[in-house]
Amino acid sequence: DGNIYVSDQVNDSVFVFDTSGTYLYTYADATDGLDNIRGIDFRGSELFISKGGTGGTGGKCIARFSGPHVRLPDFIPSSSGIDPFDILFLPDGRCLVADIEGTTDNIRLYYADGTLQQVLFAVSFPEQVQFDSLSPGAFLTAAFSANIILDFEIDGTIVQTSPYSGGRGVYRLGNGNILATSGAGIQEIQPGSGSVIQTEKTGSGRFIELYDPNTNFPPYIPSAPQPPDGAVDVDVNADLSWTGGDPNPGDTVTYDVYFDTTTPPGLVVSNQTDTVYDPGTLAPATTYYWQIVAWDDQGAQTTGPIWSFTTVEEPKIPDLECDGELIWTGVKIGATVEGSFEVSNTGDAQSLLNWEITDWPNWGNWTISQYNGTGLTPEDGAVTISVEVIAPEEKNTDFDGEITIVNSDDPEDSCTISVVLKTPYSQPTLFMQFISWLFEQFPLLLNLLFG
Repeated sequence: DGNIYVSDQVNDSVFVFDTSGTYLYTYADATDGLDNIRGIDFRGSELFISKGGTGGTGGKCIARFSGPHVRLPDFIPSSSGIDPFDILFLPDGRCLVADIEGTTDNIRLYYADGTLQQVLFAVSFPEQVQFDSLSPGAFLTAAFSANIILDFEIDGTIVQTSPYSGGRGVYRLGNGNILATSGAGIQEIQPGSGSVIQTEKTGSGRFIELYDPNTNFPPYIPSAPQPPDGAVDVDVNADLSWTGGDPNPGDTVTYDVYFDTTTPPGLVVSNQTDTVYDPGTLAPATTYYWQIVAWDDQGAQTTGPIWSFTTVEEPKIPDLECDGELIWTGVKIGATVEGSFEVSNTGDAQSLLNWEITDWPNWGNWTISQYNGTGLTPEDGAVTISVEVIAPEEKNTDFDGEITIVNSDDPEDSCTISVVLKTPYSQPTLFMQFISWLFEQFPLLLNLLFG
C-alpha cells in the first residue's frame, strides 16, 4: 500500500509509517494476542507475523491477519513445535521459516497451506531469511549464534558460507557484496571471506528490506490445486480451485483457465477474477489436465504448472430381475399349494449382499425360502425361490398380491412377481364327470345343444 510496516519486538506491535517516517497507525499489538514478535511478511493482503513468546494467544506460531487487528486462525500453529524468527513468502505462495526452537534450529520450507514440506538444513539461531537479489531462486540467511551468512538454494543446497559475527539482517547489494547487520551496526562485507569493506552505521541493527514502490512484481505462481495434483477417484462433479494473488498490494489479478483430457490443455476461459472454475459434469474414469495463467493489471503474467487428476470409475450397479408368476386356481380352503420363481442379477455390480423378500400378500400362511448365498452376482445366473402357502379360510374368493425382492444395500433396486390364489375347490359329481366325458367324446353334440 506504499507504506512501511515495522515489527517491534519489545512493544509486541506492528507499526505503520509513511515514507517520510510519520507514524500512521498500529496494525497489530498485544491486544491481538501478540508477544515477542519478530519477522513479518505479506502474502497478498494478509500479514503474517512470527510470534516467539508464550504469552498472548497461540503460543509460538506464525500469526495471520487480514487487516488491522483482524486476526485469523494461525498459519502455522504452536502445535507444530517451531519457534519462528522470520518468514519469507515465495512467489508460488510457499514460505521459508527461520526456526530457533533450540535443539533443532534450522531453515524450513512450508507449503502454501502452512504444512511442512521440508527441513532444508540445520543452522544455529537463524534470524532473517532473504531473497538473493542477484541470483533468482537463491536465498540468504544470517545465523546469529553460528556467526555465518549462508547463500542457499530452495532444495537446501548451501552455495556459499561467509563468516560474520552475530549476524541478524542480510541483503545482497547490486555490486555483489552483502549488506549485513549485527550488534556492531550495518556493514558491507565481502562474500566468502566475510571481510568488512565498510561500516555504514554503528549501533545495533536488525532486518533489511528493499523499499521500491515503483517495482511491479508478477502474480504469485498459482498453487494449492484442488483436486490435488495426481489425485484419483475424483468426483465427476468436482470444481477446480487454486491459490493465487500478487505480491504488489492493490494489484488486480485475473486468471486464464486451461482444461482438457490432453496435455498441454486448451484454453477454456479467460480473464476471470475468481479462483474457482466449474468444468461441469466430468466423464468417469478419465484423466484431466489443467493449468492456470495469472495476470496482473500491469500486464505481468505468471504461468502455473500443469496439474492432473483422474475421475472415479462409473459406479457398478446391481439390477434385480424376477422371472415367473404364482397362480393357483380352484384351491380348497385350508389346502397347501406350492410354487417357485427365479431371481437374477443382470447389473454389473460385483455382488449383491443382504437382499431380502418383503411385501408378500397379507393373506394365507406363507413360507418363502431365502437365498442362502453371500451375494448374488451377475455370474451366478438365476436362483430359485420356493413358495408354500396355506389357502385362507374363505370360500369363493380371489386373492391377489405381490412378492417383492429388495436389495437391502440399494432399496431402489427391486423386482416383483404377481400372486393369484382362487378358492374354493369343488369336487365334480359322477354325473358331471359323465357329461364332461360325453362332450369330450362327441364335440358335435355340444354344438347341437348349444350352437
